[in-house]
Amino acid sequence: MSVIAERAGFLTSIQDLGRTGFREFGVSSGGALDSFGLRVANLLLGNAEGAAGLEVTLGGLQLRFKDERVVAWCGGEFDVRIGSRALPAGHAGLVSAGEKLKISAPKVGCRSWLSISGGIDVGMFFRWVCGPGRRLRLQVFPRGPRLTIG
Repeated sequence: MSVIAERAGFLTSIQDLGRTGFREFGVSSGGALDSFGLRVANLLLGNAEGAAGLEVTLGGLQLRFKDERVVAWCGGEFDVRIGSRALPAGHAGLVSAGEKLKISAPKVGCRSWLSISGGIDVGMFFRWVCGPGRRLRLQVFPRGPRLTIG
């Protein structure tokens, strides 16, 4: 499955629930700003709670889907449309192949979290490894991040 980002919007990023257990090494947990919103959007679709989704800041996102998927979103008061149909916050909607999903600028709030059925697999392109003596090192894999959905 692939999705084409026709407009990325302002500060749209792929987020999951972050990395825990490395604070003593100076590594912040990161992840979605509102982990509850991301969890709810994922659970509406039957995805794992911690599946990666899109964190959309200030709207402006426009995606075109190459195959049929179900999407759900949570967050501020955004106008989210699948084609010409409105998708209310906290609801799931079907996006047919070739259809566009648009998230406008918000009326209230500034962020929303969009989940896609099957989740977003960003691949493991780095990992933190704790070695002997509790040293932490970062391994970076040459292939870099890949975005696949489903």
